[in-house]
Amino acid sequence: MLPKNHDFEECLEFFSDLGMLLWYKKDEDLRDTVFHNVSAVTSLLNDLMQPDLIPYKHNVHGKFVYGQTSFDRLKMRFSKTGLLPMNLLRCIWEGLQEDDVQKLVQLLKKMELCYTDVVKNESFLRFPWSVTEENENLMSADIPRGGIQYTLIYKFIHRVPATVYERLCVSLHKHLEGHYRRDYRNATRAEKDGVEILLQKEQTETSECLRNEGMQQYIRFTLRCPFRCLLKLRALLWACIKDFKELHADVPSLTPNACFLCPHCLLTHVKCPTRRPLKDLECSEDVHELPCDEFDPDKGNVKAALIRLSLLGEKASLYNPNYCSRSL
Repeated sequence: MLPKNHDFEECLEFFSDLGMLLWYKKDEDLRDTVFHNVSAVTSLLNDLMQPDLIPYKHNVHGKFVYGQTSFDRLKMRFSKTGLLPMNLLRCIWEGLQEDDVQKLVQLLKKMELCYTDVVKNESFLRFPWSVTEENENLMSADIPRGGIQYTLIYKFIHRVPATVYERLCVSLHKHLEGHYRRDYRNATRAEKDGVEILLQKEQTETSECLRNEGMQQYIRFTLRCPFRCLLKLRALLWACIKDFKELHADVPSLTPNACFLCPHCLLTHVKCPTRRPLKDLECSEDVHELPCDEFDPDKGNVKAALIRLSLLGEKASLYNPNYCSRSL
């Protein structure tokens, strides 16, 4: 337990700001722990960065745990799925006391490098940046009848900055509360309360209507659900937006071009959906709707081609873009 002394805490904050030690005053789990040997912590983290290079180790607190074959199999699974059993972690960090291992695990979570997962009643750490498994069929291109989809896009010049996508993958987990989730290379698919969620990191060139904007990368949040689950979608969508805002506050140099795709365009299979600035979702309460740029008055009803912005505000108006004006 650290002494509760104002001058002492100021010293810790000063040296932490200089990078000479790690201390998290506002974190309940870590505020009584000071990582004073930063180079040693860095070395321990480096042991996890290249799974293929981890040497064979078999002891946990002096007890034989893994043979060479099982160790290599678990290490290979870690490099493919990002799934690291706690016992394997204890082997990799052999020589550390259990309290030290637990504090370092809390540090890994604080740095948003991993999250806790449970598989068949066994505790694991999941590292999204380690996943190499591919899957091309993540979500159907067609929105089911009676459904609605919101898509957020954060577009970066040239490349998504290092760790940004991976930290968002970890942040997403706290909103899922044990619901279905599967991580792939540069993609995470999840489901909760009837809402499908897809988080992706992609090249601009994969989207035909964006190819003329040059080589860029973007992070895309896609949320889709039946209309009856619309309020659940709204809550998850705002959680994703908040996560990115918090990440932006932590990394001020992070300045992507943020937008969302028109839900009406997505429903009507427009090749290049209208893109709106993300700030339009946070407009004042007296603004209720925006016209869809792709709307053709000769082919449909004007009311069906409006984005109801208050749908995502605190006082949500339930508006289904599948319905015509007679239904409103």
